[in-house]
Amino acid sequence: MAAVDGHDADTAWRAWVWRWIAELVPGQQFIGDDVWTATEAAGIAPPHDPRALGPLVKRAQVAGIIAPTGQYRQSPRRHLSPVMLWERTTTPALAHVIGGAS
Repeated sequence: MAAVDGHDADTAWRAWVWRWIAELVPGQQFIGDDVWTATEAAGIAPPHDPRALGPLVKRAQVAGIIAPTGQYRQSPRRHLSPVMLWERTTTPALAHVIGGAS
């Protein structure tokens, strides 16, 4: 994951996604597809490697700003495979967590 997170993901994309997650209302739920839809709607260029979202979501979980709900939703982008449903917590997001350092 470090190679995808550190080398292939565009810094501006990571920062935008982090802000999007941080600005969710506590209790708001989302799946990865929602992140991709939001970045596309905002005209944000995607990272070179789409796996870059995984480490960013994990970092948000470790920081405590999102938590898994234990529920799954079907992902239209993954042939309706079940994907984790995440929920924004009440923990404030720290801007330094998005930086290149883990």
